[in-house]
Amino acid sequence: GREWVVRALDPAGNVLWTTSFSGLGGADDVVNAVTVDVAGRILAVGNAGVNWRVAQYDAAGVEQWAQPYAPSGTGYATGVAAASGGNAIVSGWETVTGQGQNWVMRAYSPAGSLVWSQDYNGPTNSSDYAFAVASDVSDRLIVAGAERRGGTFSDWKLKGFLADGSTIWSREQDFSVGNDFAYAVAADPSTTSFLVAGTAKAGTTVWW
Repeated sequence: GREWVVRALDPAGNVLWTTSFSGLGGADDVVNAVTVDVAGRILAVGNAGVNWRVAQYDAAGVEQWAQPYAPSGTGYATGVAAASGGNAIVSGWETVTGQGQNWVMRAYSPAGSLVWSQDYNGPTNSSDYAFAVASDVSDRLIVAGAERRGGTFSDWKLKGFLADGSTIWSREQDFSVGNDFAYAVAADPSTTSFLVAGTAKAGTTVWW
């Protein structure tokens, strides 16, 4: 199977260090997202086989902790953001019997303990995916993904959260007759704005 690999480069593109992880049983171990917090700690998220894996490294690439999460069915950790207090905010999804795919968000402390966990099941018990998360200067969080609200197609889904995991707003975007997915999100450090990017099938656009 594939190995989990994290590599640091200097400004000229030279390799500073590389760290890897290989789980048991020859399963695929995959990193899907990485970020750095204000203290220089590196946070990487992905999967070790069928389980989520969240790992923290120091600036030299030494692993400080790694936490697994066993989803109820198939699931992937897809995004990570660093809050100013050092918490790692992880986004992803899991399959739940009778509910299709649900969003999952989990916050971990700098020591690796679980601070809070939130999930979201859309209105049709169908395909709901969280793909990315970002944190702004006030530790407000935004998660980008998709949900299926009816019919056979998915729409953009965005949710805003406070640092404690409580939801403050929710938005949907149906761009067209087709599948629309919000795959990436970033916080503008100079303002309170968020930037979202994704895909939309060409066709009639229905804005917020």
